[in-house]
Amino acid sequence: MKRTLTVMAIALLILLSNTAGAVSINKDVTDTIRLEQNYRLKLVSIDESGPVRSAVLDLNPGEKITILYGENFSIYRKGTLVVEGKLNSIFIGATAELIQIRDLVQYDENGIVILTLDKVTLFRPYHPPIKFTPASETFKLKQGYDLVLMAADDRATPQQIWLRLFRNGEAVDDRVVALGESFNMYDGSALIVTSTFDQIFQGTESLMVELTELSQYNRNTGMLMLYQDRVMMELS
Repeated sequence: MKRTLTVMAIALLILLSNTAGAVSINKDVTDTIRLEQNYRLKLVSIDESGPVRSAVLDLNPGEKITILYGENFSIYRKGTLVVEGKLNSIFIGATAELIQIRDLVQYDENGIVILTLDKVTLFRPYHPPIKFTPASETFKLKQGYDLVLMAADDRATPQQIWLRLFRNGEAVDDRVVALGESFNMYDGSALIVTSTFDQIFQGTESLMVELTELSQYNRNTGMLMLYQDRVMMELS
């Protein structure tokens, strides 16, 4: 029997920075939706490298399809149409990516409609949540990189810090950054880190520096691979 389900709209909060937006989304939304007859439709990946963004969907078990933005699609299982719909939206944020599918229809083996969904949202985070680590002068990144707070000048106007970027113990870039300034750090021509020097605190025994919206990009592909809303670094 045909039944119609309406998926509630998801409110997105997009925070714009120098490089990308961040997305806030209901925790119940995931990369997979359960369909009838034990089928699951999963968002595998998003590709923004081409002239038109695309998404790879997997109809379990193992029926993968690449769909261009705005395209109507059909997914078959052993020659039988199972699911069709339209890829209506592709969003790429600083910490996650999502797609929205409109007018999704599922059929049984006889071609009878068994499920319709007005809108489906599939959401995929880029990386697991970063656990809190005690502040130090070094913030460890991926791919062998370390961001090191070398020194701070809290008497300058504006106040300044000196940062160095290391890869496997070898310095590849350094920057003197003024308070409130955003900065980029590179390994050769590859952009590795972007962030903003947001605050500085002088304590009795140490000096604390706060960086915000720190993003790390893959050295080989240029894709965002790590995002930290706030990073504390300390000089004793």
